Amino acid sequence: MTTLSAAELQQKIKNGEMINACNLDGLELQGCNLSGGIFQDVSLLGANLQAANLHETVFNECLLNGGTLSGARMQQSVFNDCEMTAISACDTLMAQCIFNHCELGNGDFSRSRFDACQFMRSRYPAAPSTSPRWNVLLSSRARWMRRNWSSASAC
Repeated sequence: MTTLSAAELQQKIKNGEMINACNLDGLELQGCNLSGGIFQDVSLLGANLQAANLHETVFNECLLNGGTLSGARMQQSVFNDCEMTAISACDTLMAQCIFNHCELGNGDFSRSRFDACQFMRSRYPAAPSTSPRWNVLLSSRARWMRRNWSSASAC
């Protein structure tokens, strides 16, 4: 697997290149502009994507376990067949995002908001009544797991 620096990654995305079969484990991507990026079979284990711009970014078969997405800008982002266990996504607005066949168990989504998001055949940590703010949630064959999101508010 190829490795890239944050600057190299941003340049490839800016040039419209797909990010394929890369190891970006633990990479510091805080505040980076990754909007419009397409990630295929990329390992981002423990990566810091805090406050990153992920607008219209697509993740296919990626590993994001233990990563930080807190405060990331996630509008129209798509996650297909991704492992996202134990991610930290506190204080994050997710608008019109799609999670298809994703594992989101043990994640922290406190004080986050999901607007018009779709979860299809995904596992995520709580039912809407005990989760962050949910506005027009679409769920298909998804599994709810019990978790404590004590700082979250329901609509």
